[in-house]
Amino acid sequence: MRGHSFIYSTLTYSILLAATQALPFAAGTAQAQVPLNARPAIGGQVDAQHQFILDYAKQPGVEMSTNGVAYRFLRKKEPAVGQQPNPSNRIRVHYEGRLTDGTVFDSSYQRDETAVMSLEKVVKGWVEVIPRMHVGDKIEMVIPAEMGYGQKGSGDGVIPAGATLIFKVELFEVMPGELRSKGAG
Repeated sequence: MRGHSFIYSTLTYSILLAATQALPFAAGTAQAQVPLNARPAIGGQVDAQHQFILDYAKQPGVEMSTNGVAYRFLRKKEPAVGQQPNPSNRIRVHYEGRLTDGTVFDSSYQRDETAVMSLEKVVKGWVEVIPRMHVGDKIEMVIPAEMGYGQKGSGDGVIPAGATLIFKVELFEVMPGELRSKGAG
């Protein structure tokens, strides 16, 4: 059905996503394509952005999360040992974020300095995939807009509305979550 544009309502997308979350996802399978093809239009970029993810998912070694984040390990420690982060941790990483046209919008590599961040304060795509890593692993993930900045894009305009995000991330350290100040509730 190439060339046809199917735009479903958010309700239809939610129903399809909920129905497919219980199914095992494998790259290139019909099950993996259902939620991506059924996503609602965001910023007029649905077809090209989600086609990018579908094409990426066909590459060897690519896995698909239940919420449509495609990822593959570029370096994986074997056997998988070492600490894995959970959503309440802080992590020290090197990363590069780019758009599907290759535009780099953020890079700790370019700053020549690793970044420390809380997994509670990053886009949903990171929260879903980074906990699958062990210290020492390097991963590439392709995050659909719904798991990134969505319809709003980034506040500074660097990331447009509906943009698919591509990140390469190297995990160096897992640390306890941020300490809350006294009186914080």
